[in-house]
Amino acid sequence: MRSRFVAKLFASFALVVVVGGVLVGLCVDRFTIDGERRGIEESLGSQAVLLSELVAPALRAGDAAGIEALLARLAPASGTRFTVIAPDGRVVAESHEQPSRMKNHGDRPEVIAALREGRGRAERVSDTTRQHTLYVAVAIPGGTPWIGIARASLPLPGLEQRFSRLRAGLFTGVAAGTLLALVVAAFVARRVTRPVVAMTRAAASLAEGAEPPAIDPASSDEMGELARSFNRMAAQLRDRLHLLEAERGKLETVFESMSEGVVAVDENERLLHLNAAARTMLGVAPLAEVGARRRARPSERLAHQLFVHGEPWYNYQGVRRFKERFHPAWEPRYLAYRKPWDLPFALAALAQLVSGGWRAVLPARGEAA
Repeated sequence: MRSRFVAKLFASFALVVVVGGVLVGLCVDRFTIDGERRGIEESLGSQAVLLSELVAPALRAGDAAGIEALLARLAPASGTRFTVIAPDGRVVAESHEQPSRMKNHGDRPEVIAALREGRGRAERVSDTTRQHTLYVAVAIPGGTPWIGIARASLPLPGLEQRFSRLRAGLFTGVAAGTLLALVVAAFVARRVTRPVVAMTRAAASLAEGAEPPAIDPASSDEMGELARSFNRMAAQLRDRLHLLEAERGKLETVFESMSEGVVAVDENERLLHLNAAARTMLGVAPLAEVGARRRARPSERLAHQLFVHGEPWYNYQGVRRFKERFHPAWEPRYLAYRKPWDLPFALAALAQLVSGGWRAVLPARGEAA
């Protein structure tokens, strides 16, 4: 029998675990991705600062070729795109493109911020690579106020692939943790509800009158104490039932051995119990249906007339009506006699036997018929 209580408890645990796992995954994903993005942005800023220090002497000397050679060595090793920009927005050197083919960068947000505050950042689609790119630019000191801008950038599609791998690993870990938590929740739910399920089955067996199995108190906590209390209650109830059965057996023995007929009915006159003497008396309706057939003998017709008109001597029809209240299953009983004149004597003997004596058959003097 499957326990609905276990299913409900496990469903509650599972809901909490799944919702908690999803929330934890989303929060960790957000903080992890944001932290990774900030780390990449800080790395680009550090590279831009290092680049500004390396190109400052060549930029003062106007050595554009030396700057391009330096960028050509740095870009492949770092995987970063570097750009050196003059204060007027003209591109001095570029690691991935010819400066002469590039537009003026004086209107770029990161360049404007770097010229105004010394540092700037932006995310936008590059006009050169046509890719969504993260830019970090720093001002190169040495002029009034700056002699140029050093910029480091990284295409975001590469970052998104990196973030996707990070996110996949993160969600795999969260899913594995959630699955493990669900297994633990199922184990805990079964362990917690095992005594309750056992007590439910034992109570059902007890209600059906069967011998309930003893419940194993597997723990010493409240559930174990409840199981032990249930075992004591079941033992006491079993002893009391045995005592009641013994007393009932004694009462039934006395009740059945009584010579007087005893009938017990409820307030709606429904039969509750009757002893053997009552069953014997209620099972007989003298002269009922005797001589009612057309081919009945004269003596049987005489008996039928006695049944119909013999109320002053015996309440034949009243007895039949009284016994009909108990809805008996009427069965014919036959009286055998050898000679026709033997029938009245046989009927009189039968009336005396059913009524318990002649005093019950014949009405007392002065009693209304």
